[in-house]
Parts: sequence; structure tokens; C-alpha cells
Amino acid sequence: VKHAAIRRFMASSVDAAEGAAVADAAVFTELSRLEIRVGRIVDVSTHPTLEKIFVEKIDLGEEEPRIICSGLQGYLTEDDLMDKDCVVVCNLKPRDLEGVPSNGMVLCASNKEHTEVKLVVPPAGVPAGELITFAGHTSEPAAAGNRAVKAWKKAGGSFATDENGKAMFVGEPSAPFQTSLGICTSTIKGGSIS
Repeated sequence: VKHAAIRRFMASSVDAAEGAAVADAAVFTELSRLEIRVGRIVDVSTHPTLEKIFVEKIDLGEEEPRIICSGLQGYLTEDDLMDKDCVVVCNLKPRDLEGVPSNGMVLCASNKEHTEVKLVVPPAGVPAGELITFAGHTSEPAAAGNRAVKAWKKAGGSFATDENGKAMFVGEPSAPFQTSLGICTSTIKGGSIS
């Protein structure tokens, strides 16, 4: 019994050491600067003056839902968005779209022709506000503003879905959009994410 306990302890120590080695292997990259969180859309309306723009209120685990404007009309309906979980880039510079503030970006996958657009979604049950992480990359989000926008311009073009619909960062090192309950996905397979 004593030897079995020692073997179990040694095995758990090896697992812990391997986990620490993986954490140590994470590097600071432009992706590290992005604050990407799980959200839940709690209200959707059309923009009062801009065609193609939806105005969403999104629960991101903050005191108040965040207002984000998305150019998704023509691709999705209000029903496609209402009460749906989503993935949001939270630290982009706030913008004013003809009197309506927009404080982030909802990530969607699209096919190669950009004729079909669908939400990138977390696994069911992930709480609103959870930070999405990427293996191999530290998570050190920049403050909302110009630096985060620069990071988005450098890293944001490297998001895609694989042949199974898993949301991926395809830069170096490549990694899936990871939550505490698994990987984020889209119904669009082999598409781009923006």
C-alpha cells in the first residue's frame, strides 16, 4: 500500500511538473494582448440610421450589459442573435456609430465566399465574462484602446475554423479558443473568423 501511494504521489508530481512546463512554455505575443471573453446577447435591435447594423446588448459578466454594433444584418436575423452565447473581443477602442456607442466586436465565422456568416460560440454552460485562452500564449490583455487595436490588426487575421468547426488561432503557435468547458466552435467549417 505504501509503495502504491508513493507511485501515485510520484505520478501526480510528474503531471504537475508537465503542467508547469506547459505554462512556462507560453510566450507573450500580440494575441496575448487581446481580451476575448464569452458573452450572452440579451437584447438586439436595428441601428436607427445605419443599414446592416445590429445593436446588441451583451452580458459579459460586468455590471451592465455592453453595447456592441455589428454589421450582421443580411447574414443573421435578430432571432439568430437573441439569447445566444457568443465570443467578444472586449478591449478594442470604443467607437461611436452615428450616436450609438460600440464597445467591442462579436466574432463570427464566414465561408470563403462570405455569403454565410455564423456566430463563434463557446460550449454550453460557460459563464458570461470568462476569458478565452490560447495554449502557448500568455494572457495579458492590453487596456482598451490603440494598443489593443494594433494587436487585433496583427493577430486578428489569423483566426479561422478548422475542418471540424473548431475556432482556432492559426498563427504561431497555433491554438484553439479554449474555455473551462472546452473549445469554441462555429457551424461554418474551414472558414475565416472576424
